[in-house]
Amino acid sequence: MFGENCVVKWHDFIAARPNEIGDALAGLAGSLAFIWVIVTVSLQATQLRYQREELQATREEIRQQRQATQDMARSMKVQADRSERDEAAELQKENAILLAQRAEAMVDFLASYNFETWPFSVPNSSGGRTKGRQELYYHQNTRKTGDALYSFVCQVIIENCRELAGLKSSGHITSYPKRDFGFDQLKAMMVGIAELKEFLSPSGREFFSRVPIEEAISEIGKIIDGDYWRPSEGNT
Repeated sequence: MFGENCVVKWHDFIAARPNEIGDALAGLAGSLAFIWVIVTVSLQATQLRYQREELQATREEIRQQRQATQDMARSMKVQADRSERDEAAELQKENAILLAQRAEAMVDFLASYNFETWPFSVPNSSGGRTKGRQELYYHQNTRKTGDALYSFVCQVIIENCRELAGLKSSGHITSYPKRDFGFDQLKAMMVGIAELKEFLSPSGREFFSRVPIEEAISEIGKIIDGDYWRPSEGNT
């Protein structure tokens, strides 16, 4: 029955007038076009959903990679900071040892060098001052140690230089000795101590608040560069 109806309708369609055939085809085409639009939209929606999911997956992967990179960078920075701190601490420790060695060498030099030109005087145990090195040896070996000894030695240098300057300004010096380069050696030793200041730890730099090394350098520099030497020898 259905087949017969289809044959009849097909014959009716063929026998129909052209405008009726056109209307029928137009209606069919419109339906097909509508169905195609629906299918296309559905396919595009599915495709967009897949693209969105892929994009989200890509973003998550990028986020994880970025997080991993940041974690690695932080870890490397922590390691670098730790290594730098360890290296700085080790260097500060080495410089502290070097500081003690140089300060000890300064004391030994002052106690052993024979200043024939302007001999140093040292406070003695009775409250006076002693010309020569014996009293400095006494302080070095029995009374003072460490920073206390270094401070004492710097004070000896400062007081002697100022005393010499006072004698010169008051006219008590009538003749000048030849240039004694022991003063230059002593100053060079003190400069070697002072140049370590910036390479020490904060606690190590406290040495310079207890020991007036920079003031001693300044005072002995005035003697070296001043008119305290026999003119015929020159100041070279």
